[in-house]
Amino acid sequence: MTDPGAGLDFRAGGSIPLVGEGQPLGALGFSTFREPLHFAPLSANLWLLGEVVAGALGRRRSEDALVKSELMKSAILQSLVNGVAVIDRAGDVLQLNARWVAARGCQWMDLKVHDNLLYACRRAEAAGHLLAGDFLRGIASVLDRSRDRFALERMIDSGTEATWWSFTAVPLNRSEGGAVVVCADITELRRAEMEAQRSRQELAHVARVSTVGEMTASLAHQLNQPLAAIMTNAQAAGRMLNRSTPDVEQLRAILQDIVRDDRRASDVIHRLKQLMRKGELDLTAVDLTAAIREVVDLVGTDAVSRRIAVSFDFDNDPVFATGDRVQLQQVILNLLHNAMEAMADQSDQPRQIVIGCHRYHHVVVATVRDSGPGLNSGSEDMVFEPFYTTKPGGMGMGLSIVRSIVEAHGGIIHAINLAGGGALVEFQLPAAEPMPV
Repeated sequence: MTDPGAGLDFRAGGSIPLVGEGQPLGALGFSTFREPLHFAPLSANLWLLGEVVAGALGRRRSEDALVKSELMKSAILQSLVNGVAVIDRAGDVLQLNARWVAARGCQWMDLKVHDNLLYACRRAEAAGHLLAGDFLRGIASVLDRSRDRFALERMIDSGTEATWWSFTAVPLNRSEGGAVVVCADITELRRAEMEAQRSRQELAHVARVSTVGEMTASLAHQLNQPLAAIMTNAQAAGRMLNRSTPDVEQLRAILQDIVRDDRRASDVIHRLKQLMRKGELDLTAVDLTAAIREVVDLVGTDAVSRRIAVSFDFDNDPVFATGDRVQLQQVILNLLHNAMEAMADQSDQPRQIVIGCHRYHHVVVATVRDSGPGLNSGSEDMVFEPFYTTKPGGMGMGLSIVRSIVEAHGGIIHAINLAGGGALVEFQLPAAEPMPV
């Protein structure tokens, strides 16, 4: 060997690339101090050694990547704002994040890693937990792939505070099967929805009051007629009673007229009270044709004063829809009011409104058709947007409220221009069967 102070004197050397799965992993370097007598066996041994080292490095790299991947997945799982449980095909818990353990909506299952979620549901169902049975069947259907998604909601009321939770399960995307179950706190979402619903109801009530306020003169006339008739009949009856021999039969007829006129006035007041009623959405089987007639009776005097003819296109039998009677009457009232306003400046053509109501299998279709100038071109969808209006001084909330009411009933609404002139607004609602008498 050469003196170390003078450096090493290598006679032969080289390097062999280390490759695993088509990727370069490094290189194996070698050198000798003497010329090898037989280089071919040495080269073969070095290549074999390189393959062994490359395999070891490949496995180490895969293990490192797997550890990093698992750490990343675990970090992502723990960072999620919702509770997440990963289960295998048998229902055994593979992973849980901290949110699941802490979530009030999940604590009824009392789950830990390696527990079986299905068994936990069976225990809860046997203990009388109302949600457990539905949850068990839903998760099982996702695990056996008979469903590609399961969702369930429940409210937990502690007596001091109510919270809402949603549970969803989707299949785990791997050949071994399994599922991912998510438990989410949706309390704020539900509260926001309820607040929005209350706001819509308040706005709808204000709109009803405003519309009825615009009809004050018409309603006063409707009330004045029966009241004036009652006064006239009462005075006539008084004069007859002053006679020596009153005509009893004529007095009886006068009293019957007074009762009839009193009912007319009472009906107007009752319909107004119902229309002005403020309350929660009350879905029942509503005779929509009768409800429409009541609204038309209320606006009848106003329509006559505007020289507008209102007619009906109804099925022969009453048409029942699922809805809140007062809110559906507000829909008709707003649509009638809009139609009458649309024809306010029309003097050279007949002013007509036709209200239709028909049942088609499980759907009720109601229409309001006018003979006015129609909608502005391209505004068929915009007319239902808040604050869109073509009337000077209009707020643009009438049709927006109409749409919100119809959609809250599970229905749809749209407007179109008619080929012969005028506009048509059509809304659809779920049909209902008449209530048993």
